Amino acid sequence: KPMPGIRAFLPELERRGIRSAVVSNMNFRGANLRERIDRLLPEHHFEFVLCSCEYATRKPAPAFFRLALTRAGLEPEEAWYVGDNPRADILGAHNAGLFPVHYCRTDIPCPYRAPQDEMEPDFPHLRITEWEELLTALDRL
Repeated sequence: KPMPGIRAFLPELERRGIRSAVVSNMNFRGANLRERIDRLLPEHHFEFVLCSCEYATRKPAPAFFRLALTRAGLEPEEAWYVGDNPRADILGAHNAGLFPVHYCRTDIPCPYRAPQDEMEPDFPHLRITEWEELLTALDRL
C-alpha cells in the first residue's frame, strides 16, 4: 500500500517541475510494478520504472543507478535518490555519485531488508521520516 503522505507529495513534485522515476530491486518485471503503481497511485508522474530483475545488475551496484541516469538523461550530480535501504539505496546512490536521501520510517517494518543492510552512512546524505521533510529540504535549495 502507498506510504503515508505520498499522495500529497507526488503532486507537489509535479507542481514544482521535479522529475521522478522508480528504481527498484523488486522481483517484479517493470511492467508489473508499473501496473501496481498506476493502480495504487494514479496521481503519479513517474517517467519510468526500472526493476533489477530485468537487468544483469541491482542496487547497490553503481551500474544500476547509471542505467537509471542514462534513461533520464541526467548526470549523477543532477539527481537525488530516495530510498529506505541504507546499503542498497543510500550507499549505492552515494557510490554512483547521486545525492542520497534516506527515507527512514521506524513505524513501518521492512520485511525484505536484511540485518547486513543496516548501517549509518558516514557521508553527506539527508535523512527523512516524512515526505514533507523532503519538500522542506528542496525549498532550501
